[in-house]
Parts: sequence; structure tokens; C-alpha cells
Amino acid sequence: MIRIANTNDLEQICELFKELHSFHVGINPKKFRMPDDEFFRKGIMDYLNSDEWITLAREDSGNIDGYAVFKAFDMDSPDENPRRVCYVHHFMISESSRRKGAGTEFFNEIQEMARKVNCDCIRFGVNAANAGAIAFYEKMGLAPATITMEKRI
Repeated sequence: MIRIANTNDLEQICELFKELHSFHVGINPKKFRMPDDEFFRKGIMDYLNSDEWITLAREDSGNIDGYAVFKAFDMDSPDENPRRVCYVHHFMISESSRRKGAGTEFFNEIQEMARKVNCDCIRFGVNAANAGAIAFYEKMGLAPATITMEKRI
């Protein structure tokens, strides 16, 4: 079941957030470090209490095995056509639930919610070293739109 997350979900979502962040620390330890538990609690509470961000939980047999944080917003500038974007800031399925359709189901729910609020596209940020996430997003029909280049000095 996919539903709007609430404060009763805090601990389980924090564990997923830690798992997600730990992965990023592992693939890029020069950039990321593992913060204390309060960082995760505060971050998730801020999303849960936000009027701007939507936090979804994916529940299976009473356990939360996935969460996503996203928002819809309008982009309009003099040099680009106006559009409405669904920006997904966090998208996490627990390792134990991957490759079983959970991610596809979750992505499809976000896509449907984005359609209902007239979004033109869904946008994710993804670490270039996260081959699994890139393959999944490509399977969902996403393609690179902007690439950020970086050189360590």
C-alpha cells in the first residue's frame, strides 16, 4: 500500500533515509559523511510537516519498505517556456524489496500524482556512480536532461 506518510512512520522512514545516505557515503566518501541520527529525524520531520513537500510511504505487511519526497512547482523564466515540474528529492526502496516490482509500483504512483496536478515531467537527481538507480530510472522512461560536471582539485 502506498499512502501519505505521517509522524508515526518517522522511525522506519529514518532507517530508510540512513540506508540511502550510507549508500551515498560509500560511493562518494570525499563528498558525503554519515551524520548523527538527529540529522535524519529532523530532515524527515521537516518534510512531514511541510506544506510544500509530499512524503509518501510504501507499506508492506505493516513495515515501511519505501519512501519518497517530492513536490510540484511551476517554472517560468524569460528564456524558457513555462512548465510544471514534479521534482523527486528522495526515492528509496529497501534493498530487500528491490527487483520485486515495489519500485515500479511506487514510481507509477508518483507519476499518477504528478499528472493529477498537471506536471509536464518528473525530475530526479541521481549520483552518476549509482548505476542501479540510473538503470531503474531509464526503465521508468526517464532520460538525462541536465548533466552536472565536476572536477576535484
